[in-house]
Amino acid sequence: MSGLNRPWLRALGLTLLALLAVAGLLNGLLHAWLAPGGDMYLRLNEYGYFRTGVFPHPQLALRKGLEITAASVYPPYAMPMFALFFHPGGALQGRMVIQALSLASLGLVSWCGYRLLREAGVAAGVLGSLAGLAIAGNGNALAHGQFSLICMGLITSQWLLLARQRRIPAGLCWALAMIKPQIALPFALPFLRARRLRALVAGVSLLLALGVVALWHTGNSPLDYLEIWTRPRSMNFIHGSQSSVTDVADGMRFHVNSSQLVLAGLVVGFGSLWWWWRRKRPEDPLQIAAVCAVASAVGFYHLNYDNILMFPALLATLRLAITRSYLHWRLLAAAMGLSLWIPLRVMERIPWSGKAQLLLWLAAGVLLALQEPEMGGNGKPLPVLREGGEPQPQSRPTKLL
Repeated sequence: MSGLNRPWLRALGLTLLALLAVAGLLNGLLHAWLAPGGDMYLRLNEYGYFRTGVFPHPQLALRKGLEITAASVYPPYAMPMFALFFHPGGALQGRMVIQALSLASLGLVSWCGYRLLREAGVAAGVLGSLAGLAIAGNGNALAHGQFSLICMGLITSQWLLLARQRRIPAGLCWALAMIKPQIALPFALPFLRARRLRALVAGVSLLLALGVVALWHTGNSPLDYLEIWTRPRSMNFIHGSQSSVTDVADGMRFHVNSSQLVLAGLVVGFGSLWWWWRRKRPEDPLQIAAVCAVASAVGFYHLNYDNILMFPALLATLRLAITRSYLHWRLLAAAMGLSLWIPLRVMERIPWSGKAQLLLWLAAGVLLALQEPEMGGNGKPLPVLREGGEPQPQSRPTKLL
């Protein structure tokens, strides 16, 4: 392992990682402009129906005597959110807004990675800044006009706002990130404390208000909407994802709906038990975010463009690999990096790579959850970010995150 400490080898590794990140992001940006299409245009079509007072789902539209092919998988509260992207400029506005917000989110993720690892040296800080940028799915998110990067920018903002005790704004950031609930839902866990519950209530209230507006505007009731999602085949779009949901469904002969509910229940149950078990321990914001990320990754359906959600877990394993001398943390960090940085076209050529990736992430989540909060040399939790961008050791651990 001594060879890894050579400056030229570190510089070479960081250069290759930077080139990988730039190539992936540029490829995604150019694809969105030169070969427009993909998920963004589906969302634009759905928003077009919503603007006219029709909920974009065949069964709900049929009640108004309309036959449509759009079948949105997004919850009702997301429909008004689409206005930010598509009103009034349509596809051009959507592409520009999604790309601008996605790049801003990646900038925030990169900045946080640098700040959290820089105390271990410049090279560690640079590694932290590149770790999230080089995740292979980022290019696909940009190419398809997905909201994944924007969601993690909002989750990162939630994390930073909670560290500054700005609870209500943090709750609103979480609510906006719920445009993709399969990413954001587990990140509600840090709000489950008495002094933070108001922030969660504020976020949930915003989502309920948006949902009421969407259903009222389209002339549907909550029961109408629930009816279409309780049908056995309503979540068949999950098949083909990299999640364990389809494995549970196929292995136990459940409907995908039932499998998703079972897994979500297990994630919520184990997450709540873990949160109760460590309630009197010092809080490590990065550890909490990492556990939430793994819960999201293994408990809900995802595709490659959602892999940015694993950034906190990747950063947590990198931090432990740098600050601890144990070989298993170094091996785990290397495996986590490879699982997230290797391009999809390469991963698809490796047999069982999807299942191995999920098992690796689950193992990382368990190890990180059992890990004692990372402490600095003064015996206190490692610094978190405060206003002004300078790290500050916390003397009152209960106020972390």
